[in-house]
Amino acid sequence: PIQALQCRLSDVEPVNTTEGWSDCVKERFEHLTLNKCMWCMTCESLGNTLSVYLFDSTTQVNGTKSCINNILVEENLARFTQNHSTGFFMEHNKSTVNFKQINKSEGQDVFQDVVKSHLFEGMDSWVEGPSKNAFDLAKHVVVKVTFVASPSSIFVQSLVSQHLLKDLQEEMKDVYSSLEHSEVEWEENRDCVVLISKTKEWRRGKVTKMISDKIAEVFCYDFGNKEMVNSCILRQLKEEFQFEPLALECCLSSIRPAGGSLKWAATSCDFLEDILIESSVLMKIEEKDIQHLEKRTDCCGAANEKGSSSKSPLPVKLYTKDEIGQFVNV
Repeated sequence: PIQALQCRLSDVEPVNTTEGWSDCVKERFEHLTLNKCMWCMTCESLGNTLSVYLFDSTTQVNGTKSCINNILVEENLARFTQNHSTGFFMEHNKSTVNFKQINKSEGQDVFQDVVKSHLFEGMDSWVEGPSKNAFDLAKHVVVKVTFVASPSSIFVQSLVSQHLLKDLQEEMKDVYSSLEHSEVEWEENRDCVVLISKTKEWRRGKVTKMISDKIAEVFCYDFGNKEMVNSCILRQLKEEFQFEPLALECCLSSIRPAGGSLKWAATSCDFLEDILIESSVLMKIEEKDIQHLEKRTDCCGAANEKGSSSKSPLPVKLYTKDEIGQFVNV
């Protein structure tokens, strides 16, 4: 089976289109990419060639990954094409990707962009051998399962979202660790930031229920879990951190509880949690279900009234590896 994909850099072209790519540019590009682990974002398919953005997975500038496409332009070795447009986390004059660019987008959903762009960075190292040929990479996304409530409610993060979340949490730590506690009258459906005592990290969330004046239930929509916390560790969500959730709620398609029950048995939920939680899996979204992504609530970085990240979970198929490295449909 074929073990390589032919790609081209998206939205860039030679400075002199008549002469094409010079040896100098080729040498520089080879120096930046050859034998390195790269993050890849596919933009479109041109015949048998994928048009991509490449990010150096090892080099970081101010905590962000270097974009090879932009580096070549900044060094005057290439230029942007006329139809190049700024993506929701890309800027013309920067060679990095950072969560701060997200809140400049106009209502775009992080996962909507992820799925529609078929982001599968890390796929090449994760899908190996005969198994690779069995999957159409353009229809699968590598995701990390962060929370499992039942087969009907599973929360996942894309690899890009994980990178953005890391930057976000570092920034929130700097801001909120030194912020004095102030009295706030917390109520349901209010956005907040909560300190998770176990991991000592700040997470974005929404108050879903006030148990008492001092105890609140908070839905952490970047992960999918709920926390019962003392209101003294809640902070108001600052405007710069208000953008769409970095986790997607999905459900296993084409299955339902056995015996005609409306609820999943605890054994089913526990089993699924054991094999999926904190694991990287392949997620397949059927073409007919892409429309679900466009129905996600506009929550300015929050969840809807019911404490969920979307109106309804996205039906998907999840594939994980068994003991001998073969993919199994969960």
